Amino acid sequence: MKVIDLLNIWVKDRNKLPEKIKIDNKVFEYDEECNLYKTPDKDCYLIQNYLDCIERLDREVEVIEKNKEIEELEISEKDRKFHSDYINNIADKLNEVIRKINKEREET
Repeated sequence: MKVIDLLNIWVKDRNKLPEKIKIDNKVFEYDEECNLYKTPDKDCYLIQNYLDCIERLDREVEVIEKNKEIEELEISEKDRKFHSDYINNIADKLNEVIRKINKEREET
């Protein structure tokens, strides 16, 4: 996506705008109150820095998506009886690791 594409979304349907984007190693977050992208420290506005100059409209925009929760393995009792204890223990350990990763992602 380019800055001009983001501008088109902004004009057509602001509900479809990504929450966070990255341009030239700067991260911007969409602020719904003022309908602008800002840096987290609110020092820099996307409109002022990138949309004021036509040459900048073709810059690449990286959409930063929220961390999605990793789903745990679901193993039915029937499957547990079919598999060996070794396989069941591996599945339990994987779920433990998945829970740990999801918890760490929530905290950041």
